[in-house]
Amino acid sequence: MATSERDKDLTADLRPEDRQRSVQCIHLIAAPNLADKHVIEGLTPTNHWRVFLELDKDASVAVNMQYIANSKNGKMVITSRDDAHTKFIAKHVEFKPVGSGIDHPVTVQDVIDVIITNGLHKYSFNNIGEGCRHWNLTLFEDLEKQGYIKKGSTDEARETLSYYWRENQPCKDPRPIQKGVFGM
Repeated sequence: MATSERDKDLTADLRPEDRQRSVQCIHLIAAPNLADKHVIEGLTPTNHWRVFLELDKDASVAVNMQYIANSKNGKMVITSRDDAHTKFIAKHVEFKPVGSGIDHPVTVQDVIDVIITNGLHKYSFNNIGEGCRHWNLTLFEDLEKQGYIKKGSTDEARETLSYYWRENQPCKDPRPIQKGVFGM
């Protein structure tokens, strides 16, 4: 799929040469919640989750559905980085892409195509500002359906996303996955 007007904004920070690069590893990463609080007072804390498509040890592409304060709308941002993934981590799970074999490894463009084709770039968080876990889970479902990650990867992602992870602590707190709405 060629670059279209609808994906220009979300890939504005993506180096053009990264589009066709092979994804070596898919990292699902929870940012620590340093304040150990929810954005809404009195609610259980949660983490913000992002995906990093590792291209090599010194390069990746971050895939982030960002919550926009004072708005339910999400903003899809796909950014080239000069590291394998963020070092700002409360929880980190790795998935090896499988693609369709050695002749066609999974590329960054393949992942972008899944996002655009399935409308994942148009998303609204729920009324308490949550939904990134649901967004990431849906991305994993779609990547697994496409054959880009092995069967069962979505279940592993769901298990990991079902908790609040505290920084530098082995404990985790059960946290139901709150849903947002696609197509908004």
